[in-house]
Amino acid sequence: MTNVNLANKFNDCLRYCDFSQTLALQEQYKDENVALLMENEIIGTHAKERAYFYSAPNERCKINNLFLITKDRFNLLQNRGEFSFVAYKRQNGEFIKLWIKSDRVR
Repeated sequence: MTNVNLANKFNDCLRYCDFSQTLALQEQYKDENVALLMENEIIGTHAKERAYFYSAPNERCKINNLFLITKDRFNLLQNRGEFSFVAYKRQNGEFIKLWIKSDRVR
């Protein structure tokens, strides 16, 4: 990706990706609370292809190098139409709390 393309993608992200909603939900769902939720109710992806994370609930906010695969387990925290806010626990214990497309949730 050239510097111009990267700059354009960054500008799109700033224009279309309102992080305030994501930050508010990340604050609401603290890691220790999510850990308790994940012990009880786990949902997986239903598609064979990757379920990409999004920094905000907008098509232009896709994070290209961060995604779930079919066998990954995650917890659905909130559904907001086309996008769902989910929590995924990495092998190192770190929680990722971001958006995926709702059609990836079963």
